[in-house]
Amino acid sequence: MPALRAGLALITAPWLLLLAADLPFLRDSHLRELVAAAEQSHAGALLVDDAGRPQWLLSCWRTDCLRTALTGYEGSSLGGLLGPLRASEVAVPAGSAPPWLDCDTPEDVAAARALTRGSEADHERA
Repeated sequence: MPALRAGLALITAPWLLLLAADLPFLRDSHLRELVAAAEQSHAGALLVDDAGRPQWLLSCWRTDCLRTALTGYEGSSLGGLLGPLRASEVAVPAGSAPPWLDCDTPEDVAAARALTRGSEADHERA
């Protein structure tokens, strides 16, 4: 939460994208979908994974809504902070590489590489 507070203090734009930095399958099309959905929402929008779980670090928010939510929030959970804002949910089409796959461990990197190899093999067969 300290990083969000510090970063938010520097934001002057009316919208912000809240993203993890280790998402190898996140594409500009996902970001465009998030922004479009957020613009139709009171607070913002977030991606949901293939099980319907919110991906807090794949989201777009109205800056003023985040500032208001942070006022007085003493918790440390992004879900606790952002969940009550009731963001629009954006699902990713089945069959695409999961943009929420973050690479925190060597096993995560291996999984991402396996997905990439599988995608390359599919293109070669086509």
